[in-house]
Amino acid sequence: MTYRYPPAGELGAGAADEVEFAQNPEQRCPVILLCDVSASMEQFMSDVNAGLRSFQQEVARDAVAAERVELAVISFSDEVEIEHEFALMRNFDPPTLICKTLTDTALGVETAIDMLRARKDNYRQNGIPYYRPWLFLVSDGLPTSSAQELQNAQSKLVGALQNRELIWFPIGLDRESVVALDSSLVTGAPAKMLRHDRWGEFFKWLSNSVAVVSRSAPGDSMRMPPTDPWSGDIEIH
Repeated sequence: MTYRYPPAGELGAGAADEVEFAQNPEQRCPVILLCDVSASMEQFMSDVNAGLRSFQQEVARDAVAAERVELAVISFSDEVEIEHEFALMRNFDPPTLICKTLTDTALGVETAIDMLRARKDNYRQNGIPYYRPWLFLVSDGLPTSSAQELQNAQSKLVGALQNRELIWFPIGLDRESVVALDSSLVTGAPAKMLRHDRWGEFFKWLSNSVAVVSRSAPGDSMRMPPTDPWSGDIEIH
């Protein structure tokens, strides 16, 4: 079974969204965590699930970020699943990710882009300002998508980046997966490597980063917290 999110324009804001936007018209910072849940990720799943819980708790404690940051979680293996739709941290119930089999990276990326575009449509329909969305992909292995599927996903992703529709953060868990991500999705934004024992530091960095963004004005340049000890500095323009 596969999954593809309804394309932008085909999914309107639901009643719950309209109520939420009316009650809280704050600008939004949409973030997607697109996570590989293939069989080889089994050794990391407890760290990922614990990290999602800590991220929710950290951001929910920040009065500004809690009202502006929306997180969605997508998993991909032989199929793609929306583990959690976009939600503010006070409404976010961290899912428990479970490993399956293959690594359909291409469908995961396309689904995430469609989901971001649909969410931005919802914001515009309701007059909600928003920051450029963040898309994090975390994977430890070679994609099992076909060459044509990867080419299609790359084309869609590159187009979104050229149109400044999103900020792309590909993350591999070893040198092989970093090389695989860079060679299968050539975007000009090289993948970073997350060391196996540094999941806590990664989710702490993510919490701090969205807090920085949530206090800025949409479109501002900003320097993110350093990714050391899990990688290097990132500057967004």
